[in-house]
Amino acid sequence: MIFTISLEDLNQGIEYADGDYLIAFLGDSINRREQLKILINWTSKDPGASVIYLLPRQDKEAFKHEFNIVGVPAYLLFRNYQLISTHVGDVDEDRLDIWFKYEGIVSSKSIVRTEG
Repeated sequence: MIFTISLEDLNQGIEYADGDYLIAFLGDSINRREQLKILINWTSKDPGASVIYLLPRQDKEAFKHEFNIVGVPAYLLFRNYQLISTHVGDVDEDRLDIWFKYEGIVSSKSIVRTEG
């Protein structure tokens, strides 16, 4: 599945590590959400289009989503925010729900898959 995220869709992000990649572990067993690994990759060649891969920690091939981030360089988008959890809808597999926390305030975004 490929999700396209614009700055209007996703105006919050997560803190990133030095270098080209960030890896974080997330999940919520209480709500039966998968415990996932998120990998953010951006390049200097195309800083406005980044790819996020979400993989379960146990099986790297069973669960994978790609995201095209448009409209803003990823290194600016994913700064000073914390990704809390993600969840793919049980009924609507084309929707990804993402929860963020910034300065103690929790917010969420629902990203809908686009054809491509």
